[in-house]
Amino acid sequence: MAASTVPATRNSINKVVFVILVITTHKEVLVVMIPPMTLPVVVAGMMVMMLMMMLVVVGVLLLLAV
Repeated sequence: MAASTVPATRNSINKVVFVILVITTHKEVLVVMIPPMTLPVVVAGMMVMMLMMMLVVVGVLLLLAV
């Protein structure tokens, strides 16, 4: 059982690392885009980022649970 769960956890870890890399690269794009933006748009963007992180965490927990 443990042997079968190791590749799955490794795969989910790879997915998480990929998502984190995507988020960090997009964060740099957001930093470049923020100056012309208005505050409500930035706040909305932060809310979306928080929701995405929540979805990622839930997805990882589900993957690990299964």
